[in-house]
Amino acid sequence: MAKATARVVRFHKLGGPEVLQIDELPLPKPGKGEIRLKVKAIGLNRAEVMFRMGQYLEPPRFPAKNGYEASGVVDAVGLDVEKSWLGRKVSTIPAFSLNQYGVYGDTAIVPVHAIAAYPEKLTTPCKWTNARPIARVFSCTPVVDLRHGTCLALTRPSCVLLMA
Repeated sequence: MAKATARVVRFHKLGGPEVLQIDELPLPKPGKGEIRLKVKAIGLNRAEVMFRMGQYLEPPRFPAKNGYEASGVVDAVGLDVEKSWLGRKVSTIPAFSLNQYGVYGDTAIVPVHAIAAYPEKLTTPCKWTNARPIARVFSCTPVVDLRHGTCLALTRPSCVLLMA
């Protein structure tokens, strides 16, 4: 049986977007007070760019993860976390250190205090019919269909919403 893995975007030195790389890592297990999120969408923002460039509140510890904002489905919970979170759609809230957690990737571990139930009115995966109403709510403009089921929306010059 093959080992379960996760694709996680990390960086090993400071710099621009060229320092980001996809690392294949063992599938993480949530610890105390944590959940594992099967990531469906991420948001990119200025704080994460500053963190990657070493200009944020705290310097990154390498190899560093990145990303505060994500939506997805809870597929595992720590032993002390309510099992009712399993299978629920949630979004993350930026209430953690980027040196401890990061959501860029197909799987992320985040503290349970940093998740909120995903609004039932929003759907995933993103399709153009769904992206336009979401774009209006967040003052975004969908700019490109990257592949079937994936949309990219610019929310302001330093922010991007990627839905997969």
